[in-house]
Amino acid sequence: LRFAGRRGIRSPAEEALMPRAMVITVSDSSARGEREDISGPEACRLLREAGFDVATPRVVPDERPAITAALREA
Repeated sequence: LRFAGRRGIRSPAEEALMPRAMVITVSDSSARGEREDISGPEACRLLREAGFDVATPRVVPDERPAITAALREA
């Protein structure tokens, strides 16, 4: 598996050294599908440009159990 980043193809060893990040958007309306999450994908883009390996952004409702679960899974 190789990652094509802004500096080209990275080896698996280089990928293992990349800092990782997860973006969690807390929004009731986005979690219900009533509003598109724009900030999450933008945060991911900026993190990737800064050299982070970033997972797909996650949207959760503004409820403590959902936020707690998302943080634990991150």
